[in-house]
Amino acid sequence: MTPITGTEIVSAVCTQLASVWDFPIYSERIDQDFQEPCFFVWCSQTRTEPVVWPRFEQRHDIEVRFYPADVHSQNSTAAVKSVQLIECLHRILIPRNDSTPLPVFAQNYSSRIVDDALVFSVQYRTEGYFYETPAPKMGDLQDTIQSKEG
Repeated sequence: MTPITGTEIVSAVCTQLASVWDFPIYSERIDQDFQEPCFFVWCSQTRTEPVVWPRFEQRHDIEVRFYPADVHSQNSTAAVKSVQLIECLHRILIPRNDSTPLPVFAQNYSSRIVDDALVFSVQYRTEGYFYETPAPKMGDLQDTIQSKEG
């Protein structure tokens, strides 16, 4: 199985959000002229750590920013929206070419309000394996002996 990338995690989070809310979801930076209410989703960091050879663990830190339509009600709805995001994102499905979608479960939730937006942080941990490609083997030695006359 190939390792899961941060882009795949972000795509799965966007798919999960779209299945619950009918708000625009952006996965690329837009500084102005975006429609509110909306979500911004990105992978802030991916760490790969070896476990026991040949296994490794990846930790994908995902940030979801929610911009409400009414900024003045942000504080009163932040707690409710945080709980809704936990319910929505506790499990995401990563599409795989070689099999059925792979479920990945969230860990380490947190939320805060920054610049009139609810910033919801979540971490997804995945495991993978290092694959060793077999080293090329030496071919057969074919030596012909010729005698010299003379």
